[in-house]
Amino acid sequence: APEPANRKTQPSVIVIGAGFAGLSAADELHALGCKVVVLEGRDRIGGRCWTDKSLDGRTVDLGAGWIHGIVGNPLAELARRKGVELCNIPADTLIHDADGVVYSEETDRKIELLFNQFLQRAQKEVGTGSQKSDQSLGGLLDRMIASDDSLDDARELQLFNWHCANIEYSTATDIHNLSARNWALDDENAFDGDHCLLKSGYCALAEHLAQGLDIRLNSKVKVIEHGKEGQQAACKVTLEDGRTLSSDIVVLTVPLGVLKSKSIAFYPQLPRWKQAAIDKLGFGVLNKVVLAFSKIFWQRATPIGKYIGYASERKGQFYLFIDITDCASKPTLLALISGSMAKELEVTPDDEVVREAMKVLEKVVGEGACEQPCGYKITRWGQDPFAMGSYSYVAIGCTPEDMDALARPLDHNRLFFAGEHTNSEHPSTVHGAFISGRRVARELLVSWHGHGEVREGSRCVEFPLR
Repeated sequence: APEPANRKTQPSVIVIGAGFAGLSAADELHALGCKVVVLEGRDRIGGRCWTDKSLDGRTVDLGAGWIHGIVGNPLAELARRKGVELCNIPADTLIHDADGVVYSEETDRKIELLFNQFLQRAQKEVGTGSQKSDQSLGGLLDRMIASDDSLDDARELQLFNWHCANIEYSTATDIHNLSARNWALDDENAFDGDHCLLKSGYCALAEHLAQGLDIRLNSKVKVIEHGKEGQQAACKVTLEDGRTLSSDIVVLTVPLGVLKSKSIAFYPQLPRWKQAAIDKLGFGVLNKVVLAFSKIFWQRATPIGKYIGYASERKGQFYLFIDITDCASKPTLLALISGSMAKELEVTPDDEVVREAMKVLEKVVGEGACEQPCGYKITRWGQDPFAMGSYSYVAIGCTPEDMDALARPLDHNRLFFAGEHTNSEHPSTVHGAFISGRRVARELLVSWHGHGEVREGSRCVEFPLR
């Protein structure tokens, strides 16, 4: 056990989770002289950032892949400082119908305008009144479609649903699970600029953050003892294999899905307000299918950009293919599976998934023009015991205050929380996780050195520690 806290020295800290929130916090604390140990249940660092190079040397991010907006984004700045090259993939998209026929520009513009108008109407409808008046975004849109004759036929409805699938991609859940009031709460804080992939994958940034840290892989946490209110006893962490570690402070950065699964026990138990926030915030699934080829054969479908839209009969089914050849270095397509289809993929055999993907490409590119993939990768993030899904979303009745509650420390600032789900300004993103880790490091030390209690919320504490 550590010695009694001497507030003239830095605290000892156990950081649980080596994703970007954990690495960000540990990197900052280590640089400021704290004794830091990082515990990671997986056999690798990065968390839900997972760079794979097994497809004949292609660099592919199977988890998070994008830096969303490079102007002012701390991850873009980190990449620049570390010499990690960014890759901008032109996002101009031709959208094809269920038969593979390209929608006309007129129809495309009409449905996009209608979709945005419906979103604005939905926002106004729930924009006033109590939080109890919140509704399902998908349910509201369904009612608007039923009472409006703007959609001429099933083909236009499928295009409308393509835009719904695009929201489901950004939120990792079916649109019917989203809060109509707060589903896009992070829009006003989004960074400007291009959305870019990393040439060497997110693992390159993770490895830079991990340099010099004491990271212990294959260390699955089972119990966190964080003392009793008012006591200053050491925190104790027990691993699955029975080993224990002690520290002054614990920083917990596991995904919200893991918190929801209750695979980690807390003593004392989490207070009701903390558990309520965990229960209220949503945690969804997005999956990827990576297809490797020996040559590019899809030029016909990508004359204006690198994106191929597909408005399938079943919303979210291979709704978007992205040509990531420029980043992967060899001919490669990345298919995104969103919403309910992402959950269905979790229990669908590999060969069936690849077969269905190729059926879509044959419709879009033309029969006889496609070649069979020379390799593939399929993600199933919902089955990952260290993630239990992809990222958080704002469920019906959920508010930014629930995320702020997830960020609040416990036990007189002995147990801290970080992760994208604790950042109400930048949720569901890697930069949100990164910022939350930096935030926790500063709040932790502000409190430790007696500069005042940590204020509630996920906003960063301005304190010139570094």
